[in-house]
Amino acid sequence: MTNDGRTVILVKNTGATVARVVTFRIARTIDGQAVTHRTASLVAGEQKTFGPFDTADYGGLMQIDVAHAELTLTPIKLWR
Repeated sequence: MTNDGRTVILVKNTGATVARVVTFRIARTIDGQAVTHRTASLVAGEQKTFGPFDTADYGGLMQIDVAHAELTLTPIKLWR
């Protein structure tokens, strides 16, 4: 997704029994070394909001990995 620094992501685990992991990839490096990506686990039926995401850390193109199709992502733009 395009990251403008003003968008949050609503992540929902639609599964009924198993926790699932979502990963937000960090685009920058520190002293030439890759930074560990941000991960979060959602138990079955749980939903959480993440963000907004600083463009300096996550880049202008947000990369998100989900561990399973039971995780749904909904971007929500914040207005200032």
